[in-house]
This record gives sequence, C-alpha cells and structure tokens, in this order.
Amino acid sequence: MYTWKIKNVNVYNNYDNLTDVVYLVNYFIEYDEPGVGGSTLDDKQEVSTSDLSNFTPFDDLTESVVIGWVKDALGTDGVTQKETEAKNILNTSVKTL
Repeated sequence: MYTWKIKNVNVYNNYDNLTDVVYLVNYFIEYDEPGVGGSTLDDKQEVSTSDLSNFTPFDDLTESVVIGWVKDALGTDGVTQKETEAKNILNTSVKTL
C-alpha cells in the first residue's frame, strides 16, 4: 500500500500579484507490505506557475490538492515509477564496513 504525504512546499512570496505561490513540493511516499515491512521515498517536484487563473490561496490548500498537483506533474507513468522506487527500497540496505 502506498501513502503519499507532503513534507513542505516552497513558495514565491510575491508572484504575478499573488502571494505564497507554490512552485516546489517536497513529498514522500510510504510503502507498506504486510509481513515484510515498509519503506519511504523522499522526493521533490516542481509545479507549474505558468497558468494561475485557477489560483488557490495558500491558506485554502489541502494535502490532497497538493498531492494531486504532484501526481499531475509526474503523469501516470511517473507516479508508477515513483511508487515502484518506494517499493524497491525494501530490497536495499546500508551496511557499515
């Protein structure tokens, strides 16, 4: 099971006569496989600021809206790739010599 979460966002304080315009989303994907364990993939995604005609004020943003922006920017194949990367972390480890 995959869970997408937003860590934080980077904003332009003032952009095109608007305030707090999101341009970069820092997110993570948690993957949990019952009986095996879980993993987390940290990543970031730029979001387009080229068309702000449907601008949502920062205080009105929700995590689900911003996750939607990230997934739209990645596209279907990109979402699948990121989820696969999160899952594949389970098959890796870090060892000290």
